[in-house]
Amino acid sequence: MTRVYNQKMLLHPVFILLVILFPVFFSAEVSASNNFYKDSLPFKNGDLNEFKEWRDDHGDLINAHDGGIIVVNGIYYWYGLALRPFGQDKGENNGAATATGITLYSSQDLHQWKYEGIILSTSNDTTNPLRSPMRLERPKMVYNKKTNKFVLWFHYVGYPGNHGQNVGFADAGVAVADKITGPFTYLGHHRPIDDFGAVKDCTLFMDNDTTAYFIYDHTLHFYYLGGPDFIVGPDAPAEKRNILGVIEKVGMPIA
Repeated sequence: MTRVYNQKMLLHPVFILLVILFPVFFSAEVSASNNFYKDSLPFKNGDLNEFKEWRDDHGDLINAHDGGIIVVNGIYYWYGLALRPFGQDKGENNGAATATGITLYSSQDLHQWKYEGIILSTSNDTTNPLRSPMRLERPKMVYNKKTNKFVLWFHYVGYPGNHGQNVGFADAGVAVADKITGPFTYLGHHRPIDDFGAVKDCTLFMDNDTTAYFIYDHTLHFYYLGGPDFIVGPDAPAEKRNILGVIEKVGMPIA
């Protein structure tokens, strides 16, 4: 069906205005589209069956496992355990332990990462509790505004880094630093509640600027860091051990 536009319609002020403004709108849309693609980061994650190498500013593979990301002064900091290469051990620690420690990277866009160095180092000293190979697994960090220190908790597995239930192989380790880039001072490892409470998977939860919790183990022990330094504290009161209380604090609805 052919549409016929009469002369009055073609001369209508609204029609004329649209004809004039269309190139402007189209140009703005193209410009915005171009800017969008220029601002986007050309990053390919790879297919589900493909492993992509993610390298830092030195061209080295990023090596910061099972840690976390913390924002300090508008900069993202990624910290984690630096695993040693495969083939170092025929047993459980084949690539799973560390002979380095906990490393740190920084970024402004969560894509390009700068290597900041080792913030907590292991040792070759046979008398040092950080003797390598060992594990400083699941490191988690918070900033304590009261002491102006960064506090680091982790799952401590002493030399040679084999998982176990005995004291010294399933404990909570603690370290502190004045700066996010370290170096962190190792304060020791312990069982927060009692010697029967082995520490395995763990995390830190910051309730507010003055209250933090170290949460660990399969039975979800809540270790209340009520002291001013976020280092020691009694076991959380019974009413504060409920995981639903933590979910409520972070604003997630509970059915």
